[in-house]
Amino acid sequence: MKDNHANHIFQPAMFDSRKGSIKLSNCEELFLEHRLKSFFEILLIHKDDVVTRDEIMTHVWQDIIVNDTSITKAVSDLRKFFTMNKIKNVKIRTIRKIGYQLEIEHAAERLIKNNKLLRFSKITGYAMLILLALIILIRAARY
Repeated sequence: MKDNHANHIFQPAMFDSRKGSIKLSNCEELFLEHRLKSFFEILLIHKDDVVTRDEIMTHVWQDIIVNDTSITKAVSDLRKFFTMNKIKNVKIRTIRKIGYQLEIEHAAERLIKNNKLLRFSKITGYAMLILLALIILIRAARY
């Protein structure tokens, strides 16, 4: 396992595991409760990898016995935290019956997705214009 007390950068923020805080690019600092801090920490340490429910239980609750409902609640609370604080590039994927995976979309990836969507919209728009022009030409030819 990697260093437990480290700063992890995930655009546009930085996670300080000692303080349990996320510092946003606008210098705002958001604090996570201990349970959510530990949960986010293990997901961030293993970013893009699947973290099993057992690994989560061991890291977050250590010597306390908890059930699956506790993990599900923690995931829900962490997702709400990101939503309420408008942190949109962080996603927690549920890997059914196994665990969870943290995905952090960087600005460049978002730009590429937006570009693809923009290109698709342009192509669709041009196709609609051509279709409309053909309809007009066919109707004009009938008269």
